[in-house]
Amino acid sequence: MCFSAGASFAASGVLAVAGGVTLKKMREKRMLPIALVPLIFAVQQFAEGIQWMSDKSGLVSAVAGYFFLFLAFSFWPVYIPFAIFLVEKNYRRKRFIQLCIMIGAVVGILGLAFLIAKPLSVIEASRHIEYIIAIPLGLGILPYLFAIVGSCFASSYKIIRWLGGLIIVFLPISWWISSSAFGSIWCFFAAVLSGIIYFF
Repeated sequence: MCFSAGASFAASGVLAVAGGVTLKKMREKRMLPIALVPLIFAVQQFAEGIQWMSDKSGLVSAVAGYFFLFLAFSFWPVYIPFAIFLVEKNYRRKRFIQLCIMIGAVVGILGLAFLIAKPLSVIEASRHIEYIIAIPLGLGILPYLFAIVGSCFASSYKIIRWLGGLIIVFLPISWWISSSAFGSIWCFFAAVLSGIIYFF
């Protein structure tokens, strides 16, 4: 599998269209946050498309890199469980998803703290974008997964549980493709998978 500026921009465009159609299908205001997921992923993939085209030592690369990582590390672990919480109607499931939100908030705050404190360098290697920053991913991956995938699995809606399952499936695939560019690749797959929300 090959990744490039074209792949990122294509994913961004498809998700933007899917996100727009998803918003039109929205029946209740509480569905707005989850309906926006494909559009936000479209913006994230557009930022990575810009990253492909920019001078990796320049300001544009730094801004695109920090923006991409902010969404990956700090935004998604809070936003995904929050969006699922809003559409969930089962009280017991909502209580568990609240726990996912709290864990996601801790993960997000720690991720943001590392982003602020640590320098970032970006390189293009083996047709992948590598974000090199001293964040101990091994310590945070389990609570990160608990927040996002746990909230998906806790949902009453089968399509959201499918989304969580597919995110898990593509985690080892992303690592196998390139461990050094794991974050970028996994976000790409997660972005594409977010189109499933249209069917919700």
